[in-house]
Amino acid sequence: MPLRLVDTAGIRETEDIVEKIGVERSRKALSQADLILFVLNNNEALTQEDYTLYEVVKNEDVIVIVNKMDLEQNIDINEVKDMIGDTPLIQTSMLKQEGIDELEIQIRDLFFGGEVQNQDMTYVSNSRHISLLKQARQTIQDAIDAAESGVPMDMVQIDLTRTWEI
Repeated sequence: MPLRLVDTAGIRETEDIVEKIGVERSRKALSQADLILFVLNNNEALTQEDYTLYEVVKNEDVIVIVNKMDLEQNIDINEVKDMIGDTPLIQTSMLKQEGIDELEIQIRDLFFGGEVQNQDMTYVSNSRHISLLKQARQTIQDAIDAAESGVPMDMVQIDLTRTWEI
């Protein structure tokens, strides 16, 4: 299954024309997503921006991730739970590789348990397209392997960016 990850950091009101274009692209990406991973940091308290952005995505298929559990806790988990209601919540530490298995299971269950409704179904029969999809799958696997091996996330992002460029 092809996977495309889009970082939508920075969705906020702005007067800067370049930022406005980026915000619009992020909003478009959110509207087209089959699944949204809403990432919060354990070492940062919830902000009004977090609440506002969650309001935008709350009716979509969402998994909330509280990352950086290895750092001092400044986020109020009960406040997060109040904000997200029944939305799945996973606590992770990418640095210590904690919570990743739970996240993978949650994503797999949502996709293969039938809860995520694909917005469109595409069938690939062209051999060139199949080859490109296989290349993309390999670069994603490379990114997963790198992350599991403790490679810095900046380097993992290179593999993910390479997938996007295929």
